[in-house]
Amino acid sequence: PDPARLVALYGLTPAEAAVAAALAGGATAAAVAASRRVGLETVRSQARAALEKTGAANLRALARLLNAG
Repeated sequence: PDPARLVALYGLTPAEAAVAAALAGGATAAAVAASRRVGLETVRSQARAALEKTGAANLRALARLLNAG
């Protein structure tokens, strides 16, 4: 998923959108943290915010939502 599209559609911050897109693409939270050079808790916090803003119940539902187009 395109992070810019996620910002426009769901009101995610650019960081939340990047994390959500990476997780929806199959990356682990640890891998996202390492690639973004942030702590694991930061990624978890951004993922929780993305879940809340999109209304997804969990990461699997978020991935389905974001990959649906």
